[in-house]
Amino acid sequence: VSVLGDAGVGKSRLLHEFRSSLADDSIRYVQGRCHANGSLTPFLPFIECVKAMLGTARSQEEQAHDHVVERTRSLASELEIYIPVLLHLLSIESDEYRLPDYLAGEDLRGTVAEALVSLFTLGSRGQPLVMLLEDWHWSDGGSSDVLDQLAEMVSAYPLLVVVTARPELDAQRPSPRGQIHLDLAPLDPTSAVEVMRASLEGARVPVELAERIGEKTGGNPFFIEELCHAFLESGTIVVEGGEARLDGSLDRLAIPDTVQAVLKTRLDRLDPEAREVLRSASVIGRQFGLELLGRIVPSPSRLEGALNGLRAAGLIQRTSLVPEPTYRFKHALTLDVTYDSLLERQRKERHALVGEAMETIYEGRLDEFSERLANHFACAEDWDRAVRYGFAAAERAASLWLIESAVDSLGRTHEWVERRGGEDSERRATLVRLLLEEERHLETLGRRDRQQAVIDELLTLVPEQPTAERAIVLVRQGELYTLLGRQDAAQEAFAAAIEVADACEAVDERAMALRGTGHRCWRLGLYAEAVAPLTEVVEHDRLTAPPKVLLRDLVNLGRVRRELGDWDEAQAIGDEVRALAESTMSPADQELTSDYMGHLLRTMGRPQEAIKAFAESAVVASESQMPLQHSFHFLAMAAIHLEIGQTDQSLAAYEEAILLSRRASRADNLAHALILQADSLMTIGRAADAVPSYEEAVAILRRLATDGTLSAAMGKVAQAYEAASQTDAAAAWRKAKEVRLALDDQSGALEAAEHEARLHAGDADTVRELQEAALDLATRLGDGAAEARIRNSLAILAWRGGDLEAACSQYEATAECLRSGDEPDGLGVVLNGWGAVLTKLDRHAEAQSVLLEALEANRAVENVAREADSLAALGASFKASHDLTQAYDWYQECLDKRRAAKDRAGEAWALHRLAELSVEAEAPERAVTFAAEAFTIAREIHDTELEARCAPVNPTGRADST
Repeated sequence: VSVLGDAGVGKSRLLHEFRSSLADDSIRYVQGRCHANGSLTPFLPFIECVKAMLGTARSQEEQAHDHVVERTRSLASELEIYIPVLLHLLSIESDEYRLPDYLAGEDLRGTVAEALVSLFTLGSRGQPLVMLLEDWHWSDGGSSDVLDQLAEMVSAYPLLVVVTARPELDAQRPSPRGQIHLDLAPLDPTSAVEVMRASLEGARVPVELAERIGEKTGGNPFFIEELCHAFLESGTIVVEGGEARLDGSLDRLAIPDTVQAVLKTRLDRLDPEAREVLRSASVIGRQFGLELLGRIVPSPSRLEGALNGLRAAGLIQRTSLVPEPTYRFKHALTLDVTYDSLLERQRKERHALVGEAMETIYEGRLDEFSERLANHFACAEDWDRAVRYGFAAAERAASLWLIESAVDSLGRTHEWVERRGGEDSERRATLVRLLLEEERHLETLGRRDRQQAVIDELLTLVPEQPTAERAIVLVRQGELYTLLGRQDAAQEAFAAAIEVADACEAVDERAMALRGTGHRCWRLGLYAEAVAPLTEVVEHDRLTAPPKVLLRDLVNLGRVRRELGDWDEAQAIGDEVRALAESTMSPADQELTSDYMGHLLRTMGRPQEAIKAFAESAVVASESQMPLQHSFHFLAMAAIHLEIGQTDQSLAAYEEAILLSRRASRADNLAHALILQADSLMTIGRAADAVPSYEEAVAILRRLATDGTLSAAMGKVAQAYEAASQTDAAAAWRKAKEVRLALDDQSGALEAAEHEARLHAGDADTVRELQEAALDLATRLGDGAAEARIRNSLAILAWRGGDLEAACSQYEATAECLRSGDEPDGLGVVLNGWGAVLTKLDRHAEAQSVLLEALEANRAVENVAREADSLAALGASFKASHDLTQAYDWYQECLDKRRAAKDRAGEAWALHRLAELSVEAEAPERAVTFAAEAFTIAREIHDTELEARCAPVNPTGRADST
């Protein structure tokens, strides 16, 4: 269920009333809330739900580990495999349930999402579960992925998920839309009066006063409540005998323009001590615990009384009692107004107090609170600690593979480093460390422009003299240039990095540059040139690198050897890699080894052994909770099964790969798997079955905004529609054309336009309009071949429509395109058509000139059939100009060509033309002979049209008198 509405419209109150209805212990509910600064904190609302689900909030810190393990097992036995991930997510260290080293990157992010979804779905089987997720407009990307998966699975479990949000979500994270969706609008006048009465101790409200309040507040329930409370507190409204009476005239009633102004008035009227407590709480955030608040208020001994007063005033509410009393602002606007009432100096002082108190209270768990600590110390302008916790927050986000959050944290930390100042050398060293981290994350995200800007900044920070740091930055520059396809610039950067590394004897950095050089050669297909640098990297690894690094560099070298066909060397590398994987005991190494052998065996033409190797990789990936890698192996097996004709096994493997991509919560990989599955279905002639997979892939790619891939996928959808003979194939091509035009893919739009035109073959006017639009695209692109193709189609269309002059003009333009192009093969065909049209127009001299050129063009490409067509057209042209002798010669030569090509149909029609010509030349015996031969062939090849034309010939071979 999704609930959307503006601030103060009643989302939180709706959830409160709903939660109150869940008093029955048969239903469990958990609640998570996104925070204004929490979009940088990975999985924040779900972490709160996990804590509630597992009851960690009620356990002491030293008992939290055992409590999580025990509670997870009790919810569902299947959840035990996720215990390491849940402990990692909750920042609880564990020797027994240590997160495996191989579980990193995208696999970790996918596994975290899978663990969360599994906890809430499987955990609901024993007791129905309600999840309340508030303020989703501040959610982080990881949480959005989890919500998408929950939404897909929720109907299969006794699980209800309720999400509230304001409507101002950005385009990258659209508003959540549940199976049930509620848009909360302002209250109607009747409901507004009910809220007024509830806020005024149940008193009846005069009509004129109610109308004034309703009009001023716009029906916003929070505004109405706060205004009524303010009027009661100030004595503006007095309740007597169940009636609300205005103290003064309605005309003199002053109503603030905003709810914020009302709240400020109420704060000003608070007891000074209560006001200071509320201000201190606003520095902590929307929710605050008694222990932390008690460490920063001026009078801790009187804290409880102040909190009770604030609760009575309806400004805060208590949310829990154990393990400590916890409170929250009833509304985010109350928090904002309270915080804004602090002077700048007061804010700095209190943020520092909060940060220091958190360091003490959460000692040993600071990683979990690193983002909040960074914010507090930044607001306190304690830049040293802000920078320290900023790095920690980025590291935590990256450890969960929430790279966007990591980049955001590093960006803010960069600002704090600059504001900290200090010694230039120390500042420079910190910035270099920060930017190197940011650059690597930007590479992962594919944000190339920003990545280049970071490298440029690094080059200004590292010394110009040879240092290891400078060598690293040059390597990063080379790697970026390689990704951008700027291969010459990449090689220059790698060469410069090697020179710098040699000058300062930085052997590890030299190996990095050589590794980059080898990768560049690999991408260019220069496999022989990649051997030397990659071999040197392997030799370096043997001396200094850990086995895991050596293993990966051996695999890189082995892949190059495989591409060169050096099977013995590639096989020997495979044996060494397998031995290393056994020594490291790492599932990731074992998976990589089997994957390497699978690709090697496939290339060597040993498909069954390759499938076995990929199956071994898949088993390791499955047991190690690596769904993304698991899906890759099934894609490889699917392709091999298809290659060797095992269609059913191939399609089953594609289905498994798609399922695993969904589990990994990787939309890009899911789209890739769906396209490969659909491509396979197209290959085996099941176009209709391919359509749904293509369409789902397109829907995913639209969300990801991967322009080039989306453009190609749109074309695949349309091709599948066309191949399946679906009635809306033309519409599919039109959509593909529109998308490609929007993406400025002119060439792709041209392809789509031509397909669309072809599919409207029965509607000459529509085809002409579409072809002319396609011609405009081809002309803008300077695509001569496409222009010729389209003009030829327009010429044929005009000819069939009887517009011979237009056909002639199009044929002439088509011929000009082909004469100046690189594809002479089609020139003869076009000239044949042009000549035939000129003959119809009685422009015989022009026709014969064009047809003679056609004859030479067709002879030049040695196309006998088209050459015969030219000869037949020449015969027709000379016949039309009454030069029967030359007509006879051309038809006779045409007959010889047809016979030489064993073209029986063409031979019969040539004989028929000669018979007609003989009749016109008054040579009846010759006419009868030609006609009889044509009649015999027509019967042989079942050409009923020709047979009918030759029917006047009698069995004796003599023509009837008719």
